[in-house]
Amino acid sequence: VTDSADEHTFVVVHLFRDGREDCALVDLWMRELTAEQPQVKFTRIFFSNAIPNYPEANLPTVLVYHKHDIVWSMVTMDALAPPQLLTRENGRKLFSSALTRVGAFKGRVLETRPDEGEQEQGG
Repeated sequence: VTDSADEHTFVVVHLFRDGREDCALVDLWMRELTAEQPQVKFTRIFFSNAIPNYPEANLPTVLVYHKHDIVWSMVTMDALAPPQLLTRENGRKLFSSALTRVGAFKGRVLETRPDEGEQEQGG
């Protein structure tokens, strides 16, 4: 995964488990965004195959890689918003906004990690 996340490419990785509604919702958002954002690589990996002993309680987890580093992560849906706000459409907008803020979508370039203070410039 990190090899694909070069200077020009963002890779969005969803750690999932089948049978979970929250993981299915993230999968849906990613499928929809794949058509809209062809420059971004979206992939999914079964959680225990990605990170041995990774707790299922941390699902869904989304990791965004750029320049071989993680630039954003979402551990559970709570990272986006309270559960009552995460409808299919509203949750997708929040997810898309988060990916835009870290520079994954066209027109924005991330200069620093989000936890260090976002400094973006047009691209």
